[in-house]
Amino acid sequence: FSGNRIKLQEYGLADSIGSINKRLVDISRDAIRESGTDRDIYIAGDITMTGRQVYPVGNLMFEELINIYKEQIGYLCEAGVDFLAVETMMSLQECRAAVIAAKETCNLPVMVTLTFNEDGRTLYGTNPATAALVLSALGVDAVGVNCSTGPDKMTCIIKQMAEYTDVPIAAKPNAGLPQLNESGETVYDMEPDEFAEGMMSLVEAGADIVGGCCGTTPEHIKALACLLKKKSLMDSVSFTARRGHVKRRALSNERDVLDIGLDGDFLVIGERINPTG
Repeated sequence: FSGNRIKLQEYGLADSIGSINKRLVDISRDAIRESGTDRDIYIAGDITMTGRQVYPVGNLMFEELINIYKEQIGYLCEAGVDFLAVETMMSLQECRAAVIAAKETCNLPVMVTLTFNEDGRTLYGTNPATAALVLSALGVDAVGVNCSTGPDKMTCIIKQMAEYTDVPIAAKPNAGLPQLNESGETVYDMEPDEFAEGMMSLVEAGADIVGGCCGTTPEHIKALACLLKKKSLMDSVSFTARRGHVKRRALSNERDVLDIGLDGDFLVIGERINPTG
């Protein structure tokens, strides 16, 4: 998750970046072997934010950030991951850097999921439609949302993304909202069956890949898998058939999307940069 050089440096482990990322993949492979399953299980190379702000908000240059991600991705690829999961992202700029790094390093599938605040935007102000549009244009294999909230408040985010992408949409909410118990520990009180039921609205809204984030356990995922099989919501139906084809022309900045239509009308665009305000 935080296996990039910048985060590891905080613990004096930057020089161990290669062995740490390899060990994480080895642990995942051991878990698959110990499960005794004969199903195909895929290992994700997990990537997230560095904790540094990108220029001009911070002092981390965009090209430097790409190289930071390329280093970690290189080690993950050497260790044998099957795809890359860029998750819990709050900055569209960092998402872009991670995707570019992946494309320049390997040919593995890339899934990117962001986390959104209660106002429906990331910490840096990006809305779901913008994230879906920009990342799809960059060539990701799946886009979506993780963490943020429980299943019930994630539906509107999935619906917005579905309007602006043709790639599969991933939804990985928490097991409800965190609470403090009598011992002062943070706990998530949504039971597995309640979690699974809540996930059905996300599938109906357009989610094609579903799972869990904070507070979810193997029992939550088991309950979700069982309910999906029982309801046959995803059986033999491709995501494009369930959601329909999305065709639109739009522009975006880091925060919002502007639809410019498909009617062929001439559109005049004026661009202005005011470096002094």
